[in-house]
Amino acid sequence: MPEPERMHLPESYGEFEPFTLENAPVWDEFERSLEQARNYWIALCDRYGPHTAPVWGVWLDGTFLFSTDPGSRKGRGLAGGGQCSVHLESADEVIIIHGWAEPLPDELRDPFIESYFRKYGVLIDPLDAAQAIFRIIPAVAFTWVEEDYLRTAARWKF
Repeated sequence: MPEPERMHLPESYGEFEPFTLENAPVWDEFERSLEQARNYWIALCDRYGPHTAPVWGVWLDGTFLFSTDPGSRKGRGLAGGGQCSVHLESADEVIIIHGWAEPLPDELRDPFIESYFRKYGVLIDPLDAAQAIFRIIPAVAFTWVEEDYLRTAARWKF
Protein backbone atom coordinates (compact mmCIF):
# COMPACT_ATOMS: atom_id res chain seq x y z
CA MET A 1 0.00 0.00 0.00
CA PRO A 2 1.56 3.33 -0.99
CA GLU A 3 2.21 6.02 1.60
CA PRO A 4 0.64 9.47 1.04
CA GLU A 5 2.29 12.83 1.56
CA ARG A 6 1.37 16.39 0.60
CA MET A 7 2.04 16.99 -3.07
CA HIS A 8 4.10 20.14 -3.59
CA LEU A 9 1.99 22.87 -5.19
CA PRO A 10 2.86 26.55 -5.53
CA GLU A 11 1.39 28.92 -2.93
CA SER A 12 -0.46 30.68 -5.73
CA TYR A 13 -2.78 27.64 -5.95
CA GLY A 14 -4.40 28.60 -2.64
CA GLU A 15 -4.27 27.94 1.06
CA PHE A 16 -3.77 24.31 1.99
CA GLU A 17 -5.17 22.49 4.98
CA PRO A 18 -2.47 20.88 7.11
CA PHE A 19 -1.74 17.45 5.65
CA THR A 20 -2.05 14.54 8.05
CA LEU A 21 -2.59 10.84 7.51
CA GLU A 22 -6.04 11.28 9.06
CA ASN A 23 -7.21 13.79 6.43
CA ALA A 24 -5.23 12.30 3.53
CA PRO A 25 -7.19 10.86 0.61
CA VAL A 26 -7.74 7.11 0.67
CA TRP A 27 -5.69 5.13 -1.86
CA ASP A 28 -8.39 2.45 -2.16
CA GLU A 29 -10.69 4.96 -3.88
CA PHE A 30 -8.06 5.79 -6.50
CA GLU A 31 -7.18 2.13 -6.92
CA ARG A 32 -10.84 1.33 -7.59
CA SER A 33 -10.79 3.93 -10.38
CA LEU A 34 -7.65 2.34 -11.82
CA GLU A 35 -9.34 -1.07 -11.80
CA GLN A 36 -12.57 0.17 -13.41
CA ALA A 37 -11.16 2.51 -16.06
CA ARG A 38 -11.59 1.47 -19.68
CA ASN A 39 -8.93 3.68 -21.27
CA TYR A 40 -5.48 4.64 -20.02
CA TRP A 41 -2.73 6.85 -21.41
CA ILE A 42 0.89 5.68 -21.56
CA ALA A 43 3.65 8.29 -21.79
CA LEU A 44 7.30 7.61 -22.47
CA CYS A 45 10.30 9.30 -23.98
CA ASP A 46 12.38 7.62 -26.65
CA ARG A 47 15.10 8.76 -29.03
CA TYR A 48 12.49 10.69 -31.04
CA GLY A 49 11.20 12.58 -28.00
CA PRO A 50 8.03 12.34 -25.91
CA HIS A 51 5.33 9.88 -26.92
CA THR A 52 1.83 9.32 -25.53
CA ALA A 53 -0.74 6.79 -26.60
CA PRO A 54 -4.06 5.44 -25.32
CA VAL A 55 -4.20 1.76 -24.38
CA TRP A 56 -6.51 -0.77 -22.81
CA GLY A 57 -5.14 -2.53 -19.77
CA VAL A 58 -5.77 -3.87 -16.29
CA TRP A 59 -4.71 -2.75 -12.83
CA LEU A 60 -3.78 -6.01 -11.10
CA ASP A 61 -2.11 -6.47 -7.73
CA GLY A 62 -0.76 -2.92 -7.62
CA THR A 63 0.68 -2.84 -11.13
CA PHE A 64 -0.60 -1.82 -14.56
CA LEU A 65 -0.56 -4.46 -17.31
CA PHE A 66 -1.19 -3.86 -21.01
CA SER A 67 -0.39 -5.25 -24.43
CA THR A 68 0.69 -3.59 -27.63
CA ASP A 69 2.21 -4.49 -30.96
CA PRO A 70 5.97 -4.93 -30.40
CA GLY A 71 6.60 -2.90 -33.56
CA SER A 72 4.58 0.10 -32.33
CA ARG A 73 6.48 3.09 -31.00
CA LYS A 74 5.47 2.31 -27.41
CA GLY A 75 6.32 -1.38 -27.94
CA ARG A 76 9.78 -0.53 -29.25
CA GLY A 77 10.30 2.17 -26.61
CA LEU A 78 9.49 -0.15 -23.72
CA ALA A 79 11.01 -3.37 -25.10
CA GLY A 80 14.09 -3.08 -22.92
CA GLY A 81 12.17 -1.69 -19.94
CA GLY A 82 12.44 1.87 -18.81
CA GLN A 83 10.64 4.75 -17.19
CA CYS A 84 7.13 5.69 -18.23
CA SER A 85 3.85 7.07 -16.92
CA VAL A 86 0.29 5.88 -17.03
CA HIS A 87 -2.76 7.97 -16.24
CA LEU A 88 -6.51 7.97 -16.67
CA GLU A 89 -8.45 10.20 -19.03
CA SER A 90 -10.13 12.35 -16.40
CA ALA A 91 -8.91 15.78 -15.34
CA ASP A 92 -11.58 15.81 -12.61
CA GLU A 93 -10.27 12.77 -10.73
CA VAL A 94 -6.57 12.69 -11.54
CA ILE A 95 -4.36 9.64 -11.13
CA ILE A 96 -0.86 9.82 -12.63
CA ILE A 97 1.57 6.97 -12.01
CA HIS A 98 5.29 7.17 -12.74
CA GLY A 99 7.10 3.88 -12.79
CA TRP A 100 9.20 1.32 -14.58
CA ALA A 101 8.03 -0.83 -17.45
CA GLU A 102 9.20 -4.35 -18.05
CA PRO A 103 8.07 -7.26 -20.20
CA LEU A 104 5.40 -9.16 -18.27
CA PRO A 105 6.86 -12.09 -16.32
CA ASP A 106 5.54 -15.49 -17.49
CA GLU A 107 3.81 -16.22 -14.15
CA LEU A 108 1.54 -13.16 -14.63
CA ARG A 109 0.47 -13.92 -18.22
CA ASP A 110 -2.54 -16.09 -17.33
CA PRO A 111 -3.93 -13.68 -14.68
CA PHE A 112 -3.48 -10.80 -17.16
CA ILE A 113 -5.16 -12.66 -20.04
CA GLU A 114 -8.11 -13.67 -17.81
CA SER A 115 -8.54 -10.16 -16.37
CA TYR A 116 -8.27 -8.56 -19.81
CA PHE A 117 -10.87 -10.94 -21.26
CA ARG A 118 -13.30 -10.29 -18.36
CA LYS A 119 -12.89 -6.54 -18.80
CA TYR A 120 -12.89 -6.13 -22.59
CA GLY A 121 -14.21 -9.43 -24.00
CA VAL A 122 -11.00 -9.80 -26.01
CA LEU A 123 -8.86 -12.90 -25.66
CA ILE A 124 -5.14 -12.22 -26.04
CA ASP A 125 -2.99 -15.02 -27.39
CA PRO A 126 0.34 -14.81 -25.52
CA LEU A 127 2.05 -16.77 -28.31
CA ASP A 128 0.98 -14.23 -30.94
CA ALA A 129 4.10 -12.45 -32.17
CA ALA A 130 1.96 -9.31 -32.68
CA GLN A 131 1.52 -8.93 -28.90
CA ALA A 132 4.06 -7.55 -26.45
CA ILE A 133 2.76 -7.53 -22.88
CA PHE A 134 4.19 -5.11 -20.32
CA ARG A 135 3.91 -4.45 -16.62
CA ILE A 136 4.36 -0.96 -15.18
CA ILE A 137 5.60 -1.08 -11.62
CA PRO A 138 4.67 2.14 -9.80
CA ALA A 139 7.34 4.20 -8.06
CA VAL A 140 5.22 7.28 -7.29
CA ALA A 141 1.69 8.46 -8.01
CA PHE A 142 0.05 11.88 -7.99
CA THR A 143 -3.67 12.15 -7.29
CA TRP A 144 -6.27 14.81 -6.71
CA VAL A 145 -9.94 15.50 -7.13
CA GLU A 146 -10.35 18.78 -9.03
CA GLU A 147 -13.30 20.11 -7.03
CA ASP A 148 -11.27 19.75 -3.81
CA TYR A 149 -7.63 19.71 -4.94
CA LEU A 150 -6.33 21.78 -2.00
CA ARG A 151 -7.36 18.97 0.32
CA THR A 152 -6.94 15.94 -1.94
CA ALA A 153 -3.65 16.65 -3.79
CA ALA A 154 -1.32 13.88 -2.69
CA ARG A 155 1.92 12.23 -3.70
CA TRP A 156 2.07 8.50 -3.07
CA LYS A 157 5.34 6.61 -2.59
CA PHE A 158 5.28 2.90 -3.44
